[in-house]
Amino acid sequence: FEDAAAMSDQYDRVLIRLSSAEDDKLEPILAKLLPLVFDELLTQTEAASRAKIVNVLNHVLTRAKGNTSIKLPVLAIAERWYTPRLAASTAAPFFRNLSVIFLDLGVPRLPALEQTDLALYALEHFGELQPGADRAVQFLAAVPGLGQAAAEGNRKEQVPRSLALIRGRPADDPGLVAFFRAAAEFLLIPCGATEAPSVGGMASASWAHWKTRLKSRPAADMIALKTSVLRWLGSMAADPPASLVYLPSLVATVENYDAVCNLAESNCKRLDPELDLAGDAALVGRLICGVLTSAPPGREDAAGSLSVEPKATVPSKLRQKVLSLLQRSKAIGTPELLDHVVHLVRQSLRDHEQVQVAALQLALVLAECVDPDRLVDTSAGVLKEVEGVFWQNGVVAAMGPATPLAFRVFGSFARQLAERPGGDGRALALKSAPQLLSLLATNEGSAQDILEALSGLVTCMRGTTEEEYGEFVPLLDRLPPP
Repeated sequence: FEDAAAMSDQYDRVLIRLSSAEDDKLEPILAKLLPLVFDELLTQTEAASRAKIVNVLNHVLTRAKGNTSIKLPVLAIAERWYTPRLAASTAAPFFRNLSVIFLDLGVPRLPALEQTDLALYALEHFGELQPGADRAVQFLAAVPGLGQAAAEGNRKEQVPRSLALIRGRPADDPGLVAFFRAAAEFLLIPCGATEAPSVGGMASASWAHWKTRLKSRPAADMIALKTSVLRWLGSMAADPPASLVYLPSLVATVENYDAVCNLAESNCKRLDPELDLAGDAALVGRLICGVLTSAPPGREDAAGSLSVEPKATVPSKLRQKVLSLLQRSKAIGTPELLDHVVHLVRQSLRDHEQVQVAALQLALVLAECVDPDRLVDTSAGVLKEVEGVFWQNGVVAAMGPATPLAFRVFGSFARQLAERPGGDGRALALKSAPQLLSLLATNEGSAQDILEALSGLVTCMRGTTEEEYGEFVPLLDRLPPP
């Protein structure tokens, strides 16, 4: 269009043509027209012309809402969300507000194959979307197609298409990571809580993007959407990298609705034997960061699989599951992961009793596999947290099975320090023995547990000089009589 007047006339003629077209003739017209109109909406800055564009779109919406057989060019509209022009356009809010209505109206009307095409387009191009609300919009538009790809009659042809897109890129491809992260966030949202003020395990800003699209959705709709995603994840079995596909199914296992939870559990059981918890650092990193509410001190700028999105809370059931998984991983003791693992133990010791137990069991594993060069600072970090939670101010906290485990953790780290050349173990023994002996004298019910920790300190004194041993022996006089 060369000028505003010509443009205005063009829009008027378009509206007249649309008004005179019968409903059954609209589809081919809309297939060509709507992508061009949305392109104009993105670039148009003149208010009068923009109003004419909106008139055209409103006419189409009125016709489409009144006749469910009218098919809309959904993929062509969705493609505009992935272009750099959207980010640069001053008309982007108009475009988003109008085009999302067309997506909501048009996606359910698409044939199964076209829904799948839309979903796989999103999978392939997700990294080109603006982070935030745009990704929530396009992921939700893709969900029906994911379900269709996994449907019994389509699976043989459509699942290989999904796998080909995933295999064609490295596991750390930003677009793939973003797509499966969106899947995990969506599956984390409780089916009956689409209007909740917050969602455990998700940053408030992220939840705001999802909530805008999901508010007022009934639980039945959420169940249907979630099962579509989970069936698609399950249809690919263990072929895609576990670092991408495992966490989305895992987070869905804490859903209260059986239709979702059972499907998620089935996916996890199928993947579980294939998990490389010893060698897949990306998988282990994402599991850890998925249940941390903050980054470890000094690691706030960590990137990739060790990046933590701050959040207020994490579902305790999910955290417990991750802690149990990590107990099978020797990678938790590597320098790359240690800070995050210790921070996870720190946060988990202040969670529910079952989570505390799982965290202490993880700490026992950590004591056995911690990198030798990091043993001293790791011991100091873990034992400081254990002391702070379980025996502050000379009183042993009664926390069920967690309390004896806490003393076992203390003893285990002490024994590891005893094997280390140098005086680190002896320093721990001389520092901690008075406190533990004092606990032993005043907490008779916990005597057996405290002795477990003390036995580790005694081990630390093996091979000491007579002078060093002389410092330790008087402490034994403080033992209560049998």
